[in-house]
Amino acid sequence: MEKLSIIIPCYNAEKTVERTINSLTSQDYTNLEIIAINDGSKDNTLEVLNNLAKKDSRIRVYDKPNGGVSTARNLGLSLCTGTLLQFVDSDDYYLRTDSISYLVGLLNKYNVDAVAFNYKHVCFAMNLPEGLYDLEDPVDFMNYYKDFFSFALPWNKIFKRVCLTEPFDETIRFAEDELYNLDNLPNIKRVYISNRLEYNYTCNSSTSAINQTLSDKDLLSSANTIWYKSNRNKSTRDVILQNRYPNKLKKLTDIRSFDYLIYDIEFMCYYDLPEEILASEVMRVSKETDFIKATKRLFSIDPTKLSKESALKFASDSKRLFKDLSEDDKLCNLNKGLIRLYKGLFTPKDN
Repeated sequence: MEKLSIIIPCYNAEKTVERTINSLTSQDYTNLEIIAINDGSKDNTLEVLNNLAKKDSRIRVYDKPNGGVSTARNLGLSLCTGTLLQFVDSDDYYLRTDSISYLVGLLNKYNVDAVAFNYKHVCFAMNLPEGLYDLEDPVDFMNYYKDFFSFALPWNKIFKRVCLTEPFDETIRFAEDELYNLDNLPNIKRVYISNRLEYNYTCNSSTSAINQTLSDKDLLSSANTIWYKSNRNKSTRDVILQNRYPNKLKKLTDIRSFDYLIYDIEFMCYYDLPEEILASEVMRVSKETDFIKATKRLFSIDPTKLSKESALKFASDSKRLFKDLSEDDKLCNLNKGLIRLYKGLFTPKDN
């Protein structure tokens, strides 16, 4: 049984981290190393962690000044000793006691570098079919990359530790996980996607970057929404792509520029923001140079032709689609559905 190192960055998590760690220590896969990094919490997180560590020798607690989630994860990476690795957030938890043994079993059965697994989330879900993905195959690679919620998340995977050679960029505070996965992607040749539900992601944490963004009272006037925050990473993303995938740089950066708007809308739908805010965001992003280039190249659409009426229709249709799919537990269809709605706004007359 290979050792699995689990890195948990913790900041002001006194109310949730015990549930998180209990979901790990109760797993029937016992060869675990749980590395909990207290990142300068202002509450009793450190005390909770130390008490848990007294009860289970597999829990190792480290205390550091606050520096952000990437500094905590990088410290964990420097300390871990397992041949397998997973990141877990301090307010999330496993839904089953056999999850890790099942996932490690898939990793070994299919001889892959990582297993990505399904999770419970209020806004989105993976939409890739279950199965083996050979990332040296152009079609499999593009499918994996395009499915943002299979590819970019840090906590829905178990990796072979040897594949993670690049650290988190500690200067970036939003979507740093996407850049981390992208930077390490060349080391990962084969991935198995499991659609069995294993993990609960807690969306409404007070420290969540998404929650903080969408609670901004000046959301309409600020350029601080999800699309704009992610687009600030474009230069870093392009450097990684230029170094790792120079022949795919334009295509891959275009995909991200477009899908972050869809990501933006998904969360706005979940938080039930007024249609006028959704429409305003779509109109604003549709006038940005990077988005214009991406949309023209991906879909032969000129987004600057979008009218206010069409943007409001998209907002209304998006909220309706989100409601329908979330009630039917079919959020895996949300991304593709929102893309179809957006493309459908552009009739031959508009182009």
